[in-house]
Amino acid sequence: MTMSSFVSLLVLLNALPAAFAAPITKQTTGTDLTAGASWVNGVAPASGDVATWDTGSLGAGLTLNSGAPSWLGIKVNAGATDPIAIGSGGTLTLGTSCLDPVH
Repeated sequence: MTMSSFVSLLVLLNALPAAFAAPITKQTTGTDLTAGASWVNGVAPASGDVATWDTGSLGAGLTLNSGAPSWLGIKVNAGATDPIAIGSGGTLTLGTSCLDPVH
């Protein structure tokens, strides 16, 4: 295997987690970002998920009440109109997808 093939393979493997990340959409209600009830389908994002804000997603008055969640990233879709404001609580850690603002 040539060096350029090896580097290409590493780049591809590094991108795989983001390609298979599950988008978890914020509900129109619920302020505790660690609670499943605040998310569509009742499951809070985990380390392999991208927390997504879309049309109607609640953004104000958000908290991290129970611990220090770790998400792959945050995505804000064009339909999201409520500013995202996370106040009190734990520490949020973002992975390789970091922050993907409005498209």
